[in-house]
Amino acid sequence: MVPWRSWAGVAFVLAAVMYFRSPGQTTGPAVVAGLGMVCAVNGNAYALFALLLVVLASHGSIQWPRLRWAFYAAYPAHLAVLALLRIG
Repeated sequence: MVPWRSWAGVAFVLAAVMYFRSPGQTTGPAVVAGLGMVCAVNGNAYALFALLLVVLASHGSIQWPRLRWAFYAAYPAHLAVLALLRIG
């Protein structure tokens, strides 16, 4: 049997997708519940900061430039920073 902790992140992502497709009174609490599950798994409340980003992204109309290859530089760079922080 798979414990519920394995599905906390999946539940949050699915709830966020539903919220972005149609924000409403049922999808908003689903996002909060998903974040609550993630907080319970992590043992801290830092995941709640993501709620602010979800709300801002759904109500704002910020146009981000599409930098197609930026992820390929940013992801290894953040891993290098984490590795340096762990060493130091």
